[in-house]
Amino acid sequence: MEGSLRSVGRVALADHVYDALYRNMLVGTIEPGVRLNIDQLARDLHVSPTPLREALARLEAEEVVAKRPLAGYQATPLLTRTGITELFDLRLQLEPWLAGLAAAGGGDWVVDHGARADSELARLAARDAGFHDTVAMLAGNALARQALRRLNSHFHIYRLFARSGEVPSDIERGHDSVAEAVRSHDKAAAARAMRRHLTDSRARLLAIADE
Repeated sequence: MEGSLRSVGRVALADHVYDALYRNMLVGTIEPGVRLNIDQLARDLHVSPTPLREALARLEAEEVVAKRPLAGYQATPLLTRTGITELFDLRLQLEPWLAGLAAAGGGDWVVDHGARADSELARLAARDAGFHDTVAMLAGNALARQALRRLNSHFHIYRLFARSGEVPSDIERGHDSVAEAVRSHDKAAAARAMRRHLTDSRARLLAIADE
């Protein structure tokens, strides 16, 4: 029994470390492309290297970090223009469908705004991440929600470190349109609003990439 409890505790600690690393990447504490010093990260998070390595292996599977031969772990670099296009191609297939499912469901609309952030742009990224995760949660498809989080992590990191010209009010209007349709249980309107929101976001990000 004691061994089982230690095992459960280790898993919970690795989950905690994973969440901390993910938040640090989302709000910009860990920058894209940097080499990750395991000993330093363990000291910063007040954990041993074992749960840290377990968390990094999970992030590697999600392609948020990469393991380089003889060089350890590295945060993945920023998306290229091609990467942005491919990302939104996938999101436009997935998220309008999820918005429709969310509208058909009956869950409460409670947005997780994510980690505390030190800049307005990081706060915007955290709010946006929380919004899209809420839609996926209300859709009731756990696998799609996990896939969306993996996709959007690269998007939010790009938004933070690229010279973003995104206007928070534009993004919030897109969110409001989706949320209103979901609350009204209008599947078609929710899907349309999400598609429009993503199309506008793609245009803004590609304009930045072209500068």
